[in-house]
Amino acid sequence: NASSIGVDREALSTVMTQTISKAEALAFMFASTFSVPCLMALSTTYKESHSFAWTAKTAGFYVGASLILSCIVYHIAAIFLGSTNVKVCFGKTAWNWNLQEDIKLGQDRKI
Repeated sequence: NASSIGVDREALSTVMTQTISKAEALAFMFASTFSVPCLMALSTTYKESHSFAWTAKTAGFYVGASLILSCIVYHIAAIFLGSTNVKVCFGKTAWNWNLQEDIKLGQDRKI
C-alpha cells in the first residue's frame, strides 16, 4: 500500500504530469502492452519449435514491433494531444520539432 510507506500521491501526481507528456505515457503503454509477453511464452515457443534461433526471432519481432508501434503512436498522439515539442531520435542524432512554431509559420503564410 502506497500510503503505508509514506508516498505523497499528490506530489507524485504533480511531478509525473510535469515530467511525462500524455503522448509519452500513451507510447509507453503501447510499448509495454505489445512487448514480449513473458518468459513462459518464450519457453513454450522454444519447447514447441525446438529451435533457439526461432525463439530469438520471435522475441526480436515482439520487441521491434512494440518499439515501432510505440514510436508511431507517440508521433500521432503528439499532434492530436497538443504536445508542442516532438523529439525524433535516430542513433546519436536527435532533432526537436516544435509544432507551435510550425503552426505559426503556416498561419503567417496563409497555408
